[in-house]
Amino acid sequence: MVIFAISDRSVNTFIYTVSIVAISLFLLLLLSIFSLIVTNQVEIPEGSTINLIMMATLPMLVALFFFPLIWERAVKKSNNQNLLITFPVERKRLYLSLFTILFAIITAAWFYSVNFILVPIIHFFVIALSEEFLIRSVVQQNIKKVAGDFWAIIVAALIFAFIIHLSNAFLDNLVLRLPIGIILGVVVFYARSIWPAVALHFAYNLIVV
Repeated sequence: MVIFAISDRSVNTFIYTVSIVAISLFLLLLLSIFSLIVTNQVEIPEGSTINLIMMATLPMLVALFFFPLIWERAVKKSNNQNLLITFPVERKRLYLSLFTILFAIITAAWFYSVNFILVPIIHFFVIALSEEFLIRSVVQQNIKKVAGDFWAIIVAALIFAFIIHLSNAFLDNLVLRLPIGIILGVVVFYARSIWPAVALHFAYNLIVV
C-alpha cells in the first residue's frame, strides 16, 4: 500500500497548490469576462478568429501559464528544470514529441480548410501547454515533494479531470479525463519534462476535440 505521513508541511503544500489552481481559474474567469466586454464594445463578430483568440486563447495562456510560472519563480524560486519545461535530453523523447505534433497537424489538415488550420493549431497548443504546465509542472511537482510520485500523479489527475474541466459532465470526466490525466502524469514522470505530455495533449485536442 502506498501511504504518506500527513504533516504540517504536507498540508501547507496542498493548500498552496490548490490556492494556485483556484487563483489561476479565477483569473481566467476575470480575463474571459474582460475579453467579452472588449469584443462586444468593438463589435468583433462571434465565432471569428479574433473572437476565439480574445475569448479563449489569450486568457488561458495568461491565467494558466504565465501567472503560475511567474508565481512559482517568485515564491518558490523554481527554475525551468524544477518546472519541467526544459526540452527532453534524450533525442528519442524529443523525436516522439515532434512526431506526435506533426501527425496531429497532418491529420487535422484533412478536416480543416488550409486557410483555417493555423488558428486551431495555435489555440489547441495553447490549451495543451497551459493545462499541462499548471497541472503537471505546478500541481504534480509540488505534491510530489511531500507525497511522492504516485499521489502526485493521482492528485494532479483528479484536479485536471474534476476542477479544470468542472463544466463538463461528471461521467465524461470520470471515464475519460481522469484516465487521460493519469497517463499524462505518468508520461511526465518518466520523461522528466512536460513537453511529451504537451504534444500528446495537443494531438488529442486537435484530432478528437
